[in-house]
Amino acid sequence: MKNSKIRVLHIIDEFGVRTETFIYNYVSSMVKTKPIILTGKYSNRNDFPFHGKIYFVPTNQNRWSWLWFKNNIYKLTIGNSWRLKQIEKCMDEIKPHIIHAHFGPNGYDMIPIKEKYKIHLITSFYGYDMSSLPKNRRVRKKYTELFKYGDIFLTEGPHMREKLIELGAPEQKVRIQRIAINIDKYPEWEPSIEKNIILFVGRFVEKKGLIYALEAINILIKEGYVLEFNIIGGGPLYKNIKKFIDKNQIGEYVNILGMKPHDMVINEIKEAHVFIHPSVTSSTGETEGGAPTVLLEAQAIGTPIVTTFHADIPNIVPNDPGIILTEEKNIDALVNAIKTLLKRKSRVSNSYVKKHHDIHNEVIILEKVYEELVNNKNGGNSYNTTARFNTNL
Repeated sequence: MKNSKIRVLHIIDEFGVRTETFIYNYVSSMVKTKPIILTGKYSNRNDFPFHGKIYFVPTNQNRWSWLWFKNNIYKLTIGNSWRLKQIEKCMDEIKPHIIHAHFGPNGYDMIPIKEKYKIHLITSFYGYDMSSLPKNRRVRKKYTELFKYGDIFLTEGPHMREKLIELGAPEQKVRIQRIAINIDKYPEWEPSIEKNIILFVGRFVEKKGLIYALEAINILIKEGYVLEFNIIGGGPLYKNIKKFIDKNQIGEYVNILGMKPHDMVINEIKEAHVFIHPSVTSSTGETEGGAPTVLLEAQAIGTPIVTTFHADIPNIVPNDPGIILTEEKNIDALVNAIKTLLKRKSRVSNSYVKKHHDIHNEVIILEKVYEELVNNKNGGNSYNTTARFNTNL
């Protein structure tokens, strides 16, 4: 590989999703390797410009969908799904050295491609794909196959690594690849002087813990605190959230801003007095798996943070006067944490993020994974996957 860059084909269901900036940060920052995207959809192109090659193959395989029927017809007639036939056409043109599948199900789908082309397969796990999905017996069976055939499995932190090993992934194949951001692109904390602003950013799903943040805000308002709670996001629990706000008559203090472009999200974080993200384990067992990227972004800016002892969150937030962690679903603790940070007005240091989560450093580590895997004649099974695990997170 001395004369040309290693070509890495990234398999992503939808590229440019605002809640998946962690994928974009890596593929847009490659230096020594050539990233190529294979996706079903490219969203938010202005927010996430990508100047490399992109191939489009539909990924929606919901039961009874047109693609589901098409795939099954192809399987019955030619022994292979329509989607895989389209991917094979891309493979013949691209001739990649590595397939990097993002999320566990995509890793499993690429096993036939890996076997046919004798190519290396890396799979990154990010959260629901290793917490709630494996509760399905069919998914567990698929993962057993993936753990057998995949070369390397990447996780965000030590908690996630251990959980993946518990699911059956061979320990020697699982390593840590931290979530990373471009530290240089973030402004400094400049809180609003007009009012106390508390900010939440995330999808309206149970594991994000928004309802507990609202419970805490409701208590603070009833105690006489003058504040504004801004919520960026959307999702299936919107009606529940709106119902809580209306029932407790706190609508004049709470603003649901909806989904926003990334630059507007960053500006809101910059102006907030406290950023709150009280992640929890959902009733179905879904967790963050790793940790939300937005917690790294708040640190990069310097905004005080209230969050929880959940998944890998404790591994990405340092001991800092501007950061308080509470137990999951502990509303009183959230209330006290917000009060403390409003009183302290302590800027969070960005030194930890610079040291451990800067994309300029982390992309070098990932590209070394690619290089060593391709140059390792014995394949991925003998790759030293535990070296990174022993580092201080």
